[in-house]
Amino acid sequence: MLRVCIDDSGTGRGPHQPWFILGGYLARARNWKGFADDWQGVLRGPPGLAYIKAQEAYHGSGQFELLKWPERDARMAECKAFIEKHVIKRVSFSLRYADYDAILNLSSSAMKTKVHEDFRNPYTFSLAAIVAQTIGDRVLKRQPHEKIEFIFDCGFEDRERLEEGYAKLMQIFAQNLPKRICDLIGVELIFRPAREFLPLQAADLGAWGIRRFRNNKAIPDWLPRLEDRENIDIEYTRKDLRDVFLNALKALLQ
Repeated sequence: MLRVCIDDSGTGRGPHQPWFILGGYLARARNWKGFADDWQGVLRGPPGLAYIKAQEAYHGSGQFELLKWPERDARMAECKAFIEKHVIKRVSFSLRYADYDAILNLSSSAMKTKVHEDFRNPYTFSLAAIVAQTIGDRVLKRQPHEKIEFIFDCGFEDRERLEEGYAKLMQIFAQNLPKRICDLIGVELIFRPAREFLPLQAADLGAWGIRRFRNNKAIPDWLPRLEDRENIDIEYTRKDLRDVFLNALKALLQ
């Protein structure tokens, strides 16, 4: 059993949040269990931490408010080492909101209405890209026998839109992919509380790091880079989004 643990990074949009980001890590269920045992040791300290979030670690706020910088760096270096030890690779999806809005603002017509409905939920095609490339990666490596589950924090702000996007995605897959491939994909998204399901705390680091990278900001030394892995880092440009839009429109015309 493979599990992709994913988080988003940042909330809303605006001058300081130009990117839509999903990010996290892929690992086998047994490796996530070993990871959780190691991560729990980091949380115990001393001093003990209730959870670990990259933003708080970077700014020395929240759980890290009372830690001196050397203590913070040492604690986060342990987190980095355990992520690198247990995960197979990083998984992420990025797009600029400006590109997304530009495609949404394409002149509409009665024929385009249904396409626009699907496009108003970015989770439909962001999840499509992540799931398709994750499954495709396993097939290309001739390892298509392991089922894959996708896990998010139960406090996910856009949980309803996320679930709607995934349901739509599964309908599309059922209509277009062989059953043996569809059977590898979890029927529903799984939601867990990040304070209890510790792999989601690793996903927070992964998503936060992708946002730093996309915004051309410095990456802390304690953030995993996984440069020795074949990571699945997807970026949709305006051209990519336009192609998806036009292909969906062509499908309606057939």
